[in-house]
Amino acid sequence: DDPRHARLRRIVARGFTPRALASLQHDVERRATALIDAVIDRGECDFVGMIAAPLPLGIICDMMGIPESQTQFVFDQTNIILGLGDPEYVTPGTSPLIAALNAGRGLAQLMNELALERRKNPTDDLTSQLLSAEVDGESLSDQELASFFVLLVVAGNETTRNAISHGMKALSDHPDQRRKWAGDFAAIAPSAVEEIVRWASPVIHF
Repeated sequence: DDPRHARLRRIVARGFTPRALASLQHDVERRATALIDAVIDRGECDFVGMIAAPLPLGIICDMMGIPESQTQFVFDQTNIILGLGDPEYVTPGTSPLIAALNAGRGLAQLMNELALERRKNPTDDLTSQLLSAEVDGESLSDQELASFFVLLVVAGNETTRNAISHGMKALSDHPDQRRKWAGDFAAIAPSAVEEIVRWASPVIHF
């Protein structure tokens, strides 16, 4: 609730300005190209598992400065948190709540370790920006930074994964729309992305 929410929002917003997001374009293109190159010669793939899921997660990890070696760990923990009770992610007989809390704790610990390193050796990643940002003389505490990371990686990962997956399904079901977009990609992309999000409704239960 405000005023605490407004303070946190102002601090975090520093990392999501148009200029900050534009600087990520190369990383987004690099990751997207690598994912497609890895499957294109097969002629088919599990689109959700091999494209839609790893793309947003990798981008978020890039933004925050999470090492590539930890990306799979982050992916696994977010699936545990999001898949409460799903036996694919939580061992049968294990309390889904305990599993989710442990996964959240693991993600928070990862961010705490990264924050410790970035305080000593800041870079241009979002973690460094958030650590140095101040609003009215206040900055994010370690707990707030860890909570922000967990929220970003869980919510940002799942919603974008779902939107991309639903978008591919919609374009496959409606090839005329796919041809229209491909015919003038740059002009149609902005409205097409917004329409895919509207069509998909990535969060259908909360």
